[in-house]
Amino acid sequence: MNTFWWQLPGPSRYLARIADDLRAGKNALLLLPEYFPDRLHDALAVSTQDLHWSYPPLLPQAEEYPLHFLFSYFIPDTPSYVIPNVETLAKEQSFCGKVIWLEGMTTSSWPQWKEFLQEYQHVCSKRRPLERTVFCLPLVGELAVDQNLPPQDTYLAYHPWQGKVDSLDMFLFVYHFFQGKPLPNLQKRIAVAIAAGLALWDPNVAVRFADENIENILSPLPALREISRERGWNDFDQKETAQSWLRGVYDTIDGRGKFHSAALVHNASREEEIKRRIWSAEISVLFPMIEEKRQDILAELKDQLRGPFQIQSATINDPNDLEIGHLWHLFLTKKVKPRTEMRLLVERLWEMRNSLAHLEPIRPELLLCEEMNTGTRHLL
Repeated sequence: MNTFWWQLPGPSRYLARIADDLRAGKNALLLLPEYFPDRLHDALAVSTQDLHWSYPPLLPQAEEYPLHFLFSYFIPDTPSYVIPNVETLAKEQSFCGKVIWLEGMTTSSWPQWKEFLQEYQHVCSKRRPLERTVFCLPLVGELAVDQNLPPQDTYLAYHPWQGKVDSLDMFLFVYHFFQGKPLPNLQKRIAVAIAAGLALWDPNVAVRFADENIENILSPLPALREISRERGWNDFDQKETAQSWLRGVYDTIDGRGKFHSAALVHNASREEEIKRRIWSAEISVLFPMIEEKRQDILAELKDQLRGPFQIQSATINDPNDLEIGHLWHLFLTKKVKPRTEMRLLVERLWEMRNSLAHLEPIRPELLLCEEMNTGTRHLL
């Protein structure tokens, strides 16, 4: 996944808040679930090129007390008269004015770093912001649980990756990846809407669907099951808890909490929610298209449409009030005789309209049929 994700409105605001805190001389803890969007640091570094980043290697064998680790990395030739404590570290010229990125924190190393940060933030007030070195630490999964965190303070800020993406962010991201796909316009619009509606806040799922063919996007359960297996979500207990967010299966989007689509596929009752997401994506594209096509059909048939029309128990006087179902009834009863191509198209549109009205996703073969991908092309 390229850094385009981090240029979108929601993700870029997240980066901006982190950057503002770092520039203000605050230490930043990035609280991240499992399977968060990648290249976070690359994007953050690009947006903070005015800051001096440093990357000491946080290796397993370097899990000594942080103070000793930092002295050995930044001040390897410490004079014997220097007392190695937090205050002297903060004043050392070779340590000052940096942003230290520490990636790879583990459950065994974090308790000591947590203790160090609690002590370190108290000496930050004694240094001017531009001279002060601050830490930027990504904490993933269990490390981001509240009870594992030091208290927030004037010089320590939390940045949880939670509720930072909205549906427009995801739509723009998916559209970016589908631009070059050789699909008819209707199929491309449907594919973008479904991929965005199923990916929700997870760009990795969006990228996965961008590599799928249109048939697999229209019938996405196998792909979602594969993602679920890869992430170990097969036996996930679907409850709205902090643990759900930490594992990457629950987040807030557009102000509503939702489960990840790949976390729903092993529960038959939850699969209905996946169908609802597909339906919602399809209706956003197809309802306007059906209405536009209805208007075109009425214009082409205007010489044959003379009211009033008795359709079952309804009387319709104005031809402009004829819906797709009404037109299909007129065709079936031979009260109007359209061209064969128009008859086939209206039949497809009526079946689509009927499915959507009953909250059902469209049959994939209907969206892939020739009538829908040639007869509507000029409208898209």
